[in-house]
Amino acid sequence: MNNSVEEATESYYRWLHAFNSRDIDGMLEEMHFPHIRISGRNEIQVWNSRDDQIARHDGMTERLRSENWIQTVTSELRTVQEGPDKVHLAMTQHRRNREGR
Repeated sequence: MNNSVEEATESYYRWLHAFNSRDIDGMLEEMHFPHIRISGRNEIQVWNSRDDQIARHDGMTERLRSENWIQTVTSELRTVQEGPDKVHLAMTQHRRNREGR
């Protein structure tokens, strides 16, 4: 694993820890904007700024809690593109509820 990939992987896991803790500042520290992702429902989502992410944070937290969510785990993480100043990761994530499912 080259240094850029290693740094991106470490950043991702710091972000995931912050996400599971619902720590918006920790999440923002690891994100770049605009932030573009494909959701679990196969929808393209774009957050143009930190403020966009902050505005969605509380609603996202409420939706997760309504599902009995307790944490998100990563079962697969792979590099799909890498260069000297950018790395793109793809991951498979699963939500866990209080019953461990």
